[in-house]
Amino acid sequence: MQKLRAVLGQVGYVLYLLIIVEVLLQILAGLHILPALTTISHVPYGRVYFTKENFSSGVMNRYGWYAPAFDLQRPGQRIVIIGDSFVEAAQVNIENNFPALLADRLPKTHINALGISGIGPAHYLELQRYAIQHLQPDEIVVVTFLGNDFRNLVREQRKRERAAEIYYDLTTHGELTLDTDSERAREKFRHRLERNHAPLWSQSGRILASHCLLCKTIETIVGSSIALLTPATDNESLEATGFMAGIGRDIFSAAPGAATRQSIDLYDALFRTMQSEARQHNIRLRVVSIPNYPAVYFKSGGDYYGKLQFDGFDLEQPDRYLHRTCRRYNIECHSLYEQHRRHGLQPTELVRHFFFNGTGHLSEVGHVYMADFLEQILTADSRL
Repeated sequence: MQKLRAVLGQVGYVLYLLIIVEVLLQILAGLHILPALTTISHVPYGRVYFTKENFSSGVMNRYGWYAPAFDLQRPGQRIVIIGDSFVEAAQVNIENNFPALLADRLPKTHINALGISGIGPAHYLELQRYAIQHLQPDEIVVVTFLGNDFRNLVREQRKRERAAEIYYDLTTHGELTLDTDSERAREKFRHRLERNHAPLWSQSGRILASHCLLCKTIETIVGSSIALLTPATDNESLEATGFMAGIGRDIFSAAPGAATRQSIDLYDALFRTMQSEARQHNIRLRVVSIPNYPAVYFKSGGDYYGKLQFDGFDLEQPDRYLHRTCRRYNIECHSLYEQHRRHGLQPTELVRHFFFNGTGHLSEVGHVYMADFLEQILTADSRL
């Protein structure tokens, strides 16, 4: 009995220490001074604490989206915005991202943002199907980032485990067919979205876990340690220099490789499928592209400063592929890059629109500009 008491005492002491550490972390997070921690929990009312590029802190909405609450009962025009981290926009507080700003400007219209960091166009198709089932939108706006959305369609161009992603192939007739290894990933992604619509009481454990910062802190420390010990591959080293430094650079090449040409065909087929399914439900589909400016574009005095074409790369190339696809399937297409050009924005101005000195996600300035752009597009329709 005495031995049991000693063991229980030690366990209690450890639990006491863990609670103290958790309380301390919560206090630091509440004061916005907890460094180097990022957590995004896609569960109803899940915790968001973001320190990469910029700081933000908040919670997901009822259905696990980093967006204002979805009012599914009030009638009215509903527009769903689909995309990756540029739509999720965890880099800024929830009220400062462009979907929220747009909702403030169009109070008679429901603006629902479905953004998940790290996904690609294959997931956009699933998000559209999710939106049709749960939100019943009148319009869908797909926001596509030209820096990596083409690359994300082909397994060989990504540095992730295949089980975590959704990939498609093309039949001999050019139709989409799910990659043989992606069925499980697609079902897992669908389940991830659907489970957030279950009663809240059944998700209390997930919600509470999302607000516990101790485990996330340990995970961050371990992940950072592994990253420091992992050397960059030759490809990563090559992408760290030159005109198109960064991800997905081959899509900007005047002579793209076989994998990139495959991604262009898949991109085309995906939007053909999305347009077909949108029309079946009388939904208007629009596409808005976000450009990728390399670091050297902003380097004053450098050989590449403010240049769109150099060394066999062309910043406008992905936009051309996108517009060709949209014309082919009668999809309304808009380019943020073209809007920048129409307004004559110079590198010294553009650098303020993105974090990481122009190469990251949209800054607060960029979100206001994006909201202005979308408001201009959407209000051209007299129904809004």
